[in-house]
Amino acid sequence: MPVALEFEYLSRTQRDSLLKRNIPFISESGQLYLPFLGMMLSERFVQKKNETELTKMMPITQALFLYLIYKSEGKPIMKKEAAEFLGVTRTSITRASEQLITFDLISQQMRGKESYMSIKGKGLEIYKKARQYLINPIQRKITVLNDNAYRSYSLSGESALSKCTMLNAPLVDEYAIYKANIDINNIAVVDSRWEPESNVINLELWKYDPRLFEINGLVDPISLSLCFEDNADERIEASIEEYLEEYKW
Repeated sequence: MPVALEFEYLSRTQRDSLLKRNIPFISESGQLYLPFLGMMLSERFVQKKNETELTKMMPITQALFLYLIYKSEGKPIMKKEAAEFLGVTRTSITRASEQLITFDLISQQMRGKESYMSIKGKGLEIYKKARQYLINPIQRKITVLNDNAYRSYSLSGESALSKCTMLNAPLVDEYAIYKANIDINNIAVVDSRWEPESNVINLELWKYDPRLFEINGLVDPISLSLCFEDNADERIEASIEEYLEEYKW
């Protein structure tokens, strides 16, 4: 019977070599050569993705995921709407949506000339499904002298968690800001060991803008839970679980 080789990825050189030897083949990248059935070839070659790129979300991917959870209300969202809200290009949204499709978190369909995205689930259910792919939004933490200007930022960390659970507030307040919205070179970073606790605050520099999903001055529940990714404190773990369970998705 007719036989063909199957490939996950196929480069142009590999394809040409198979054609030269008249060897039938099929590849997931869209290449096809079946002379016993007819022939169809594609000039489009898909570059093999690094497996590490598929294990965690990019910051823009996570921002898009949060947008679809908090803002879509279960309805399909146009890519251009997401791009406008997040302040990025449609190319960035396309790349992010492809990663979410890879993780089986969204579906995508065309309506006329517009591309729509739909999240596959809602609330706590989709959060738990996505948990393995989500990243800690904090790029870096710094301690600075207390300034009222910083208090206009989104409350984060234990400070935010204490506002919505029974957890006690920390002695030093914690705030989050998008790393691109602050010039770290013009900020006097201090050592908290040499300053009274009342004189300092902790700043978290985030990989995406926490204000996009801010709720009553607090960073959003999902991002907040991810801030404690490496924290083994059982009190905090229990408070996060309580907060996510009681949050009205």
